[in-house]
Order: sequence, then structure tokens, then C-alpha cells
Amino acid sequence: MKHPYYPIELFRSGFYFFTGPYQRVLDFLAPRLKERDWEITRDDLQDCGGYCMSFTTPNGVANLIWVPDVEDEFVLFHEALHCSFNILRRVGVPADADSQEAIAYLQEEVVKGCRKVAKTFKYKDPIKAERGDGQSVVASAHRISKGGF
Repeated sequence: MKHPYYPIELFRSGFYFFTGPYQRVLDFLAPRLKERDWEITRDDLQDCGGYCMSFTTPNGVANLIWVPDVEDEFVLFHEALHCSFNILRRVGVPADADSQEAIAYLQEEVVKGCRKVAKTFKYKDPIKAERGDGQSVVASAHRISKGGF
């Protein structure tokens, strides 16, 4: 596994998953995001307890989840729900009462994916990124406050 990525084939989607220091997310995003989007993301990550975002790529939109500790189920489920909504919105499934099963099953798959990636991927922390220099922009971002709600 080159990157900590979990595919969700049914929706032709998936997500990158990071745990541990948020610097891993910044290092991953630096070559991908435009500088201003990277700076905003950096500022958000410094003051939160979990993060989910989607960002543009040459192939469409990518999703990313960061939780400091994969064992913190409250934060993991919170961010997995954001990721699920991002994926469903992209394929045209509305976030309403008629879509509850799709939302619940996808959230379950995202949580399973996070746990699988955390168990199998070995993070190699590179030199800290100083700024973003790519062409991607943030499509949406959600964060949970440190300490939960």
C-alpha cells in the first residue's frame, strides 16, 4: 500500500486515512493543494480533534479523514459520517430520511476501512512540509473540536 487509502468500489470512491500527528496530513497534502488551501487546512488541523475533507484531484474528488487516535470511537464515527455524506453527495444520494440505510451502511464501511488502514499501513513520517504547492483545492472540510462536542 503506497498511500493509506481505502477504496469503496460500489461508489467508485474511497478515502485517505491518517492517524497520529496531524503533520502527516500536512505532508501528504503539501504537494497536492494550492498554497492558500494548504494554509487554511494547516490552521484548521492545529486546533481540532479530528478532520474530514474532500479535495479536487486530476481524476475528480478525493476524501481524507484524520483522527489522532483510531481507538477514539466517538471521533472516528463522527469523521466517518462526514466522509460518508461527502461520498453520497457526489453520487447524488440525498442526506434525508429516505437514505438512512445507505448512510448507515456506508458509515459502517468507512469505519471498517479506517480500522483496516490503521492496522496495515506503516506511516513513514517525512520531512515537514513548509507550504502547499499543488493545484488542488479543498471542496469541503469538517472538523471536531478538541475534546469532542
